[in-house]
Amino acid sequence: MRPFRFRLQRVLQVRALEEQVARARWLHLEREAAVAEERAVDRFRARDTAQRELRATLVGLDPAGVLWRHGVLDRMTGAAVRQRERAVTLRDRAEQRRSPWEDRRREVRALERLRARALEAHRDALLREETRALDELNNARAHTRARPLRPDVVSRPS
Repeated sequence: MRPFRFRLQRVLQVRALEEQVARARWLHLEREAAVAEERAVDRFRARDTAQRELRATLVGLDPAGVLWRHGVLDRMTGAAVRQRERAVTLRDRAEQRRSPWEDRRREVRALERLRARALEAHRDALLREETRALDELNNARAHTRARPLRPDVVSRPS
């Protein structure tokens, strides 16, 4: 019997490669989103720290210094909000890239299941063929043992 050959092997290889590329794209955006979220949290913490420090030092500051420091706090808040918006945008993009990866992953798994079934059917066919050959051999042996000696053949005494 011929060796096992999965006729959709090339399709499986292409789908697996497409799945790897889609996963890499998704993971890249996922990492960017996580970094952006971390930066947003850091910026909000820095703003909160600056705000606490301003409250602690308000006594004795001139009004122009207080206004200047509030302007700095406003810019810090704006930067933190923009960073959070960027993180949300990147998270959305990452989720959009996740869907194609999951689709490719399902396709690859389906082809792998088809390959496993085809391999199992091939193994079953090999087993049936070997069993049939062994049965024929055993039948032939049993037939030769059970056959009576021919009367024209006489054994000679030694």
